[in-house]
Amino acid sequence: PPASPGWRDRFRGFGDGVLYVFRDGTAASAIGSDDWVTLASTARVVTDESGHYLDANQAAVELFGVSRERLVGSRAGAFTEPDARIEDADALWRALHATGKLHSLALVCRPDGTAISAEFITMRDEEGPGRNVMYLRALG
Repeated sequence: PPASPGWRDRFRGFGDGVLYVFRDGTAASAIGSDDWVTLASTARVVTDESGHYLDANQAAVELFGVSRERLVGSRAGAFTEPDARIEDADALWRALHATGKLHSLALVCRPDGTAISAEFITMRDEEGPGRNVMYLRALG
């Protein structure tokens, strides 16, 4: 990104859901810091190396619109789709492997047919080797 002060402010007029995507595949929110991941209201799930949900908080249960029992044990992606603007979803996971952090967008597809645009941050090995933590929040 440009090094000049206030460079983010020049792009704020594009809307609250703007993410800056950098050449290394990482992204940063245009609307502030990542502090939202520490809030109790933030959906949080833990996945294993094979991509199965090991744990989910109540906020995740509510966002996904399924019971905790149905969510835990399901494969990551069972209730989400990559944002339509993302042509190669596997590139996202390669970025996570390379950088240890993934910040992107997804569409939460609830069983009742509701689709929710969400921002997510995934941290590789945050709960130990092979245990990735994903934080999600609804946009809009």
